[in-house]
Amino acid sequence: MYIDRSEIKGIAKRKLRHHVGQGFMIGLLPLIILGVMIFLAVLSWQQATHQIMHVDTLANRLLWPTSVHLGNTLAEMLLSLAADIVTASTSLGYLYWLRQKEPITQPFRLGLLGFSPRYFPLFILTYMTLSVINYFPLGLLPTAKGWFAALYLVLAVVIIIVGLGLSQVYYVAMDLRDSGHGNILAVLRISWQLMSGFKWQYFVLQLSFIGWNLLGALLLPQIWIVSYQQLTYAAFYEKLRDYKPELLPAR
Repeated sequence: MYIDRSEIKGIAKRKLRHHVGQGFMIGLLPLIILGVMIFLAVLSWQQATHQIMHVDTLANRLLWPTSVHLGNTLAEMLLSLAADIVTASTSLGYLYWLRQKEPITQPFRLGLLGFSPRYFPLFILTYMTLSVINYFPLGLLPTAKGWFAALYLVLAVVIIIVGLGLSQVYYVAMDLRDSGHGNILAVLRISWQLMSGFKWQYFVLQLSFIGWNLLGALLLPQIWIVSYQQLTYAAFYEKLRDYKPELLPAR
């Protein structure tokens, strides 16, 4: 079984060709929210740094660099968490848009589709489960030195393979909720079954966007590349469904 990258990228390009504005609007609201969160986090960190630096005690003079570092690390973790959740929610909006034959009336809201009451419980549970699978095992290992460095490498490869197998979980969660049933175990199982035989193809598909992302950082509007990329991933999922229709309810 083979999914032609040029075919699914063509689907994404055709969708964007006459509806660039809609694709832009789907990704715009999450981008604004994330930007506001980054601004508030930076502002809070600067205020905390200023307060610590101006408390004239020996303890704070000795400890403030560590305190600031920890605060910065926490802020980075929270921002990374927010970015991951927003990106996952946006992917649902692009899948919904790809399936529509007619122009949508409220593209601005589709970027937050994962936060709607219909999808949010299973969506956030899926996100939390996937985060534990991806990050918790590496956190259990000591500092990566000696043999532990090799173990880190092996475990990282395993996590990448597992991540590829579970890469469709948000789409699956959306379709299961649309059918009125489904739980986190079903989401994980169906994603893994869908990706059986397609992990390498999906990995290569992800790599194929490296050039686009570099180009976007220099010349093209990043929001267009995000739309193109997310639509391509959604088209890949639709092809998986076509190959294995027995795994999910009919659209």
